[in-house]
Amino acid sequence: MRPSKMREFSSSPHLCVIDPSDDRKVHFDDRALPAARHLVGPDAIDVLRPPVEATGGAIDSVRPVHVQYRPGSDVVVRYSALVSWGGAEPRRETLAAASTVHGPMPGALTMTASTPAGPLDVSVWRWPFDPVLVGLARVVTPVEIAQVLRSSHGPLDPRELRLDVVTYRPTERAVVRVDRRERGDRGDRGDRGDRNDRNDRNDRNDRNDRNDRNDRNDRNDRNDRGDRTVAFVKAVPPSDVDGVVERHASLLQAGVPVPRIEHADARSGLLVLEPVIGPTFRELVKSNTGSWPDAAEFDRIADAFAGAELDAAPLASRLADGVLHARMLATVMPTAATQLTRLAERFERADCADSTARHVTTIHGDLHDGQVIVRDGRIVGVLDIDDAGPGRPIDDRANLLARLLYRVHTSATPDARLVEHVDMMTVSSAGRFDAPDLAVRTAAALVGLATGPFRLQSPDWTTTIRRLLDVAEELCTGGSMRGLSPQPHRDLTNTCAR
Repeated sequence: MRPSKMREFSSSPHLCVIDPSDDRKVHFDDRALPAARHLVGPDAIDVLRPPVEATGGAIDSVRPVHVQYRPGSDVVVRYSALVSWGGAEPRRETLAAASTVHGPMPGALTMTASTPAGPLDVSVWRWPFDPVLVGLARVVTPVEIAQVLRSSHGPLDPRELRLDVVTYRPTERAVVRVDRRERGDRGDRGDRGDRNDRNDRNDRNDRNDRNDRNDRNDRNDRNDRGDRTVAFVKAVPPSDVDGVVERHASLLQAGVPVPRIEHADARSGLLVLEPVIGPTFRELVKSNTGSWPDAAEFDRIADAFAGAELDAAPLASRLADGVLHARMLATVMPTAATQLTRLAERFERADCADSTARHVTTIHGDLHDGQVIVRDGRIVGVLDIDDAGPGRPIDDRANLLARLLYRVHTSATPDARLVEHVDMMTVSSAGRFDAPDLAVRTAAALVGLATGPFRLQSPDWTTTIRRLLDVAEELCTGGSMRGLSPQPHRDLTNTCAR
């Protein structure tokens, strides 16, 4: 990345200065990644200041908003920063820094610090110049995205396009929604459209993740403006494009209602997906509206997935993932290490006794309430199937139940309808899957979700994690999967002790 690219795009002025004292105190103890402890907390501004100053800016404050951490391998942190370019008023910027056991990342600025223990290398970049998502910078302005969409949508007037960053996970993926305003509804934007949208509204990235937003949460606002979604553009590592295209084609042929890929570019890592219209299950739950899909509807989708043949590597089980997530949390939250070690050991024992290997079929791999589009209680769209592959169908169901339980146990006032729906889904799922096995896998998935408050650096993230770990342990000792019901389900037993 050329140093000048740190400031090719400017974002909208931030409304207030972020107090550095708000940084969460995280203490990484990872000998393989000695630089990791400098990337979260008060030291982060010292890591980011040199590259910003080298490209003509002055960093006022910085706050970590998303952490991707794999112990012994890599850590990537996304920051919300206030930066003043050329003495102008500070503006909100999205910065990222990474440390890996493989050394500096090509395409990013490398900062090397001399320490008594040896040099520490940290790779730094600025949105949208992700060193892995090389096509991302092409889809953050209306002019450029109109060129990307030209082959699939024909000529588009950039002044009629409105962009919204749905999600950005550094080095992994980004999704941009493209809306088109009706002709004659440009307001007084005129030629300012390009400049305003060049700001790409990436300050919403943090809010999107923190509020469990997805690519359709603000549909009502867009409808009021007369906007119509014309496409979603996804940026992935270029090496992933062929696999994503193959998955979509195979799943569509098997009857899974996934979005059609309208254009794919393996050189840039960009994919253009048709929009699937309708609310997600998550939106319906949050608004307590509409008809919700029942277990039988998810069974139908699972059967459709099972009919697809994918040439992909087998997916790790939820139990194996639960072990890794428990160990990761123990690294960043040593006060809970004893409980997390206990959970990891229980998941390992259950994994060793796994009797579901013969039931491996194609599954989604990360199925949850935000991944399905619902119309009149029927699932009409399935999203984000990039990781679909051979796995155990029980893991998809466990992940779905864990997501619903997460919402129940992290809501200030859990909705009675949601609690009842979790109960119904649990009872109905017991007719398809072994109930004790489903309970422990749900616990493992819940431990994975417990990493979320840490990754997003949420306020009181340690308190939230402890609450979720307690729920996971209750499931592992024959506790209830029925929302907030104090009575254990009659079919659940102490599976983790076997």
